[in-house]
Amino acid sequence: MRKFISSLLFVCLVLGVAVGCGEVKKPESEQPLSVDTVLVMHITYKIKPDRVADFKKAFDQCAVETLKESGCLAYEVYQSYNDSTLFFLLEKWQNKQAHQKHCDTEHIKTYFKAIDGAFDEGGSFELIRIPPADKKGS
Repeated sequence: MRKFISSLLFVCLVLGVAVGCGEVKKPESEQPLSVDTVLVMHITYKIKPDRVADFKKAFDQCAVETLKESGCLAYEVYQSYNDSTLFFLLEKWQNKQAHQKHCDTEHIKTYFKAIDGAFDEGGSFELIRIPPADKKGS
């Protein structure tokens, strides 16, 4: 559990490099996100079976407020059909500043308190780059 909570905090730190939430040295091969880059995250959660209902309730409560945030383009969770303890979170933000503000909101802090101890082993995080649109429209 603590290992996965640490992973989630790592997400904020990783995003800190891209999003401005912390100090983490990125590999030189990675290009920094520009100010205007749309930020898309795919996070996989493995939840303890006895905490699934708690997780869903906490997420739903957090999502209500998150979707009101300026710059939030998507904030959705999906539960695996084959494994009821496996969840996939999709976050899409207008830019890194919008996500930075989200990280500092009371509702995200409340969410993390509510789900403390709910994580089982496993989980992953992917930051997805969306290539800029072709200016010619093709």
